[in-house]
Amino acid sequence: QTLLEERLNNCSAQARPKLEEVLAKVTEYDRQIDGRAIPLAKEGKLQEAIAVARSVNSYGTDVATILAELITENEQKTGNVVDDMQAAAARGRFLAIVGAALALFVGLLMAVFITRMITRPILATVREAGRIAEGDLTGEELVVRTRDEVARLAEAFNHMRTNLRDIVGSITQTSKQVAESASQLAT
Repeated sequence: QTLLEERLNNCSAQARPKLEEVLAKVTEYDRQIDGRAIPLAKEGKLQEAIAVARSVNSYGTDVATILAELITENEQKTGNVVDDMQAAAARGRFLAIVGAALALFVGLLMAVFITRMITRPILATVREAGRIAEGDLTGEELVVRTRDEVARLAEAFNHMRTNLRDIVGSITQTSKQVAESASQLAT
């Protein structure tokens, strides 16, 4: 049983509707965050997760407003309740800040990972292109484990290198034959 539910059972009839509203907003906030925002963040859909979290931000403002009214109306009777609610709100804000910071950190890690996943094969292709430009066709084939445009580029590059090797081999063989024929004609 949460603190809000406990206070709801022990509150006056006048305060009950307001506490029920607070409980409903907190429950809906938790449901939205736990049921939608966190799964979206885990799926890597950070923008959607942030949008869901922002869409329920008003619940915090609404809850704070309702609690302020209860404090004003029941200041003498609810001194201890106010302290407990303020502590719970502080924990909630702390958890929200920690959650947001964690989501931001995870998002940054994912961005770095995805960027590296894309740039490493491209940089390898650029290095191999430089070797070919210098006349070195002996490099190994590029291996890309994805099935995207970068993988197609690596496959095309590997095919190009193989074709260039074949062409150079044909030219070398043809030039040897021409040299042998010229040698035979000279004798």
